[in-house]
Amino acid sequence: MDFTYPADVAEFRAEFGRYLDSEEMAELVRQNHAEDGWGGVAAKALWRKLGADGYFGTGWPEEYGGGGKSLLYLHGFNYEMGYRRLPVPVVTLNTVGPTLMRIGSEEQKQAYLRKILLGEIEFSIGYTEPEAGTDLAALQTSAVRDGDDYVINGQKVFTSGAHHADYVWLAVRTDKDAPKHKGISILIVPIDADGLEIRPLTIMGGGRSNITYYSDVRVPVSALVGEENRGWQYITTQLDFERVAISPIAQLERVFDWLCERFREDGLPSTDAWTRATLARMAADINVLKVMELKVASMVANGEVPVYEASLLKVLSNEFRVTFIGEVLQMRGAAGLVQKGFPGAALDRSEDTLEKQLRESPITLFGGGSNDVQRDIIATHGLGLPR
Repeated sequence: MDFTYPADVAEFRAEFGRYLDSEEMAELVRQNHAEDGWGGVAAKALWRKLGADGYFGTGWPEEYGGGGKSLLYLHGFNYEMGYRRLPVPVVTLNTVGPTLMRIGSEEQKQAYLRKILLGEIEFSIGYTEPEAGTDLAALQTSAVRDGDDYVINGQKVFTSGAHHADYVWLAVRTDKDAPKHKGISILIVPIDADGLEIRPLTIMGGGRSNITYYSDVRVPVSALVGEENRGWQYITTQLDFERVAISPIAQLERVFDWLCERFREDGLPSTDAWTRATLARMAADINVLKVMELKVASMVANGEVPVYEASLLKVLSNEFRVTFIGEVLQMRGAAGLVQKGFPGAALDRSEDTLEKQLRESPITLFGGGSNDVQRDIIATHGLGLPR
């Protein structure tokens, strides 16, 4: 078994890394590290630059404006961006785009795919509701057919990115009498649609998510993605791809490399056996998770849907993230708890603080599907256990 990228993908990663580290990109990278929040002015400028230079679409089919390369190129793109803590429109590039390729109408493909690759438009996901989080199939936001339109009413929470997105990829109930996992559809809703209200929801890790309200929001029937009432199948497939894209391994490897640099410069007492053993274990765990991530990315590249494999990667990588950041803070001491902007704050290579990463670390334990639900998926689909 080969635990590395194919040679052409490895070469692309190296070239793309040099591009990101070039003088040409230096100011855009600096602006993104200084920008408060994800997806602001600096991020959009970076995405348009990446789109114009052809990096967004390397792993997309040529018929949709891409480079026609393997989807492993997209994985390599994500890893290099993540290692530098640069923003990626994960939902748009890794989930909405590929899903539209599979089930979108020709009109939708023409309207959205090329603009995604140019970094010109962004989607947010409208799934979670106050009474439908872990049990997403319990969602109640409704879309009722009225002539050539759907009329949408309801509420979503954790509509992350809605305040700077162009569209919401919205899950709605189109048949209220159908069983819970039936009667759900996906609609593309413009963020400026009449009756759509966005309110900020501050999150512990900094920045914001959103609560979105839909009051008689009208969209044309052409906004329906795929077939009516088959939305649950589309949601679960999309989330499998998202669980691959939100793996934090690239960011953790960056912190680990920075940590090792600090110890090489500052020295590490030979008597500190715990730190030495923990660093060795961290290195081993990161390498194991990198292999797992590459396996799941390879499955996607080969046209497979990594149902339980994506769940396994999500559980292990994001629970490791919480433990990892806690142990790094223990190694660095009090400086690791100082917020950015205050004297003595511990900044890693991307000028990010350990304190902020500690606050961020729990979010992906439930973002993209809670880890408890992922364990059920692993048990039933991976181990063949009864529900």
